[in-house]
Amino acid sequence: MIRILPNAERDGEYVLWDGDVACGKALARFDDRVHILSVEAPDALLAEGMVRAVLNAGRVREIEHAVCANEELFPLLRHLEFTPCDEGMTVSIPDFFFRGCKG
Repeated sequence: MIRILPNAERDGEYVLWDGDVACGKALARFDDRVHILSVEAPDALLAEGMVRAVLNAGRVREIEHAVCANEELFPLLRHLEFTPCDEGMTVSIPDFFFRGCKG
């Protein structure tokens, strides 16, 4: 079973578990925005799930916008309908979850 869980010892780190094996992680920083720092996953679909988990953590904290300056993530973020900004890519978190999953 695939799970994405926060690392209780490090705020902003989310670990991707396949059963009992850690197979990916995402790092983020939270202030007035969610800053997506990195995402590591075995494939694009799981990487998308990691981004969604980070954005959901921001939503729970009532943060409305996310940004990412990590150019390696831009293709994935474009697929998730992030838009370019001065800092890299951005998305409105409420709008992201309102529009649902992209088919």
